[in-house]
Amino acid sequence: MGRLSTHYPHWRIKLGGYFACVSVAGQTLANPITSPFHGCTFYKARLAPQSYGGGLPRLGCANFSAVNGRNGCSKTKGVCPFCVVYSGDDVQMWVPDYFIEVTRHVGRSVFEESVDTLSLQGHLKLATKWWESSTLAPAVGIFSNGMSSTSARESFWHARILTIPYGSWVNNYPPLSASKGVGLPTCYSALSEFMPAQWNYNLADGPYAAAWAPVGVPACLSVVGASAMGALQETRAKVSQVAGGAPKPPNLPIDPTCANPVGGAEAFAKNALPSSDALAPLQGEVSNKLCMGSWGNLLPRTGWVLSEDPQMSAMIAAYKFMSAAGDFHLSPHLKLQPDDQWQIVYPPQWGGKCFTPGSPLKDLPPAAEDPVSRAKDELTPFGTLKDNTYVIAVWRKRSSCEEPLQWIGGWDADFKVNYLKNQGICQAAGAL
Repeated sequence: MGRLSTHYPHWRIKLGGYFACVSVAGQTLANPITSPFHGCTFYKARLAPQSYGGGLPRLGCANFSAVNGRNGCSKTKGVCPFCVVYSGDDVQMWVPDYFIEVTRHVGRSVFEESVDTLSLQGHLKLATKWWESSTLAPAVGIFSNGMSSTSARESFWHARILTIPYGSWVNNYPPLSASKGVGLPTCYSALSEFMPAQWNYNLADGPYAAAWAPVGVPACLSVVGASAMGALQETRAKVSQVAGGAPKPPNLPIDPTCANPVGGAEAFAKNALPSSDALAPLQGEVSNKLCMGSWGNLLPRTGWVLSEDPQMSAMIAAYKFMSAAGDFHLSPHLKLQPDDQWQIVYPPQWGGKCFTPGSPLKDLPPAAEDPVSRAKDELTPFGTLKDNTYVIAVWRKRSSCEEPLQWIGGWDADFKVNYLKNQGICQAAGAL
């Protein structure tokens, strides 16, 4: 696992060199935007009704709402006990923060192959070298249901997490905070190619997955509650023992923005931290922590997924990767949040609605596989990335208690104004 560090002893400096050439002057979008997916994607005709409800409140993934007066929220002015408490307006909505790309193509991405995101090429190229130097021996796939595979390479997925290009500039609905992406991203937030020890070989999760198996497998695959099982206490003791034997995490610099290489020992050590999803079931309801809703066991978090449905297989890989990325990069923002909503941006879906990760397959929108829909989508018609690639938008909740809005139309009209403003920016950039 150390070959790449020998070849690239100053890999962080190299990353900085790749990214230094990228700059965006002011808040001006590139014209044209060549990245296939970006902040304006949510205003395109095929996605706008499902994303922002066409600027109408309480619709779409945004699901904007504002509760006024007594049923809203409480605001305080002054210092208590001499303070004044009064009713404010409870404003909330969801905005897209991240793209998750799931693909069967190692070292290739729909984002880094466009002209205006060339800065991502250096990052992915370095991650691919790390992957290639660490996966010289054939891997044995460990699937979500605990089964092993010595082949089935077609069931292996790579995954990446990226902030939304130009997200904050065109997904901006004050007074709520905007989308995370500022301008063009200079690096990926997470790359599976940087995690071969876990994503391919299951070295970090293996002991935890085995310890949780007596409880996790029945809890995630049946209606029997894990808390009712006699093996629960024994299982928790085994997991605590595994964590107790882990080494102290190495004292490495943490970059909260860009993905870092993560070796097997480092990943195993970080799994023993209290924030790790491998230890989360020690507290609270076990099935809620061990299971991905109706999608099976969270552990082990590898790119090997066994599913009859390709789309469901990709969703499972995305769920597992968000968990692994959050743990191994020590970034809670990359982890799945309780009220997150997902939207399949690519390939095109009938309806394109948002859904809760872990929802039954029937709740996911079906793929629009007819020739007309595929001919109009964002990827090159004859490109190899057009197939076996999924792009998912992670919509995250924003909320704020605001001063009561007095002007005509209230918050609903304010939301519409912001929607038209953002849409206008995208139109001016030729992105719609």
